[in-house]
Amino acid sequence: CGVQDYARDQGRITDASRSSAQSACPGLKAKTEGAVQAQAPASLLMNAEVFQMRRRSIGVVITALLMAAGLLVAAPNPASATAASLGATTYTANADNIAGWDWVRSAGQNAVWTFDLAGLSGARSRSAYLNISGLVTNGVNGGSGYSAMSVKFNATCESGSQLLIAKLVNPFRPTDPVNSGGIGYAAYGASSSSVNLPKFAGCTTLTVTAAYPFTSGRHIAFKKDALTIGFSK
Repeated sequence: CGVQDYARDQGRITDASRSSAQSACPGLKAKTEGAVQAQAPASLLMNAEVFQMRRRSIGVVITALLMAAGLLVAAPNPASATAASLGATTYTANADNIAGWDWVRSAGQNAVWTFDLAGLSGARSRSAYLNISGLVTNGVNGGSGYSAMSVKFNATCESGSQLLIAKLVNPFRPTDPVNSGGIGYAAYGASSSSVNLPKFAGCTTLTVTAAYPFTSGRHIAFKKDALTIGFSK
């Protein structure tokens, strides 16, 4: 009953001969099964290590791909558009000036900005929009949280004109009609359509005017930097 001989020859005998040998040598079955079982965990461990190595390799590849994608998104393309903003060269207002803001709130009042069109040279087609940041309320000594719908801005030059419409959104809440002392007046918006630059070709300046009345009787306050032209190069 040589355990070593049996273990050496185990790979060359059939199940029937193995059973006979184990019957003839009762101690052989336990010893050989123990030897086989001792080898099994080592084989499983090796397979598990190979599996883990493959998983790590796949993980490294996926991470590298994600990082590359992230870099492509984060890194600006030199050939892509670049946002820019053009401020007015001059500004006048026929309005009620209160704390540096010109309140356009009665008939005949307006605010007027003039822009140097040379500042829009290189602007991409249909990329120029009016951007507005003003104050809006519901009346004299008005309340908070009011927006202004369909505010008209008339853009003109020597050879053309364009009417641009903007909604000034006031995000403040609550909307309260009682005098807020200026709290909750700030409102923001942009023209719903782009400035038609080809229409103003040949002009050196562009004049933009906002005049009373406004929808729902809103009172709107402006100043020089309340209106800019945003565009892409």
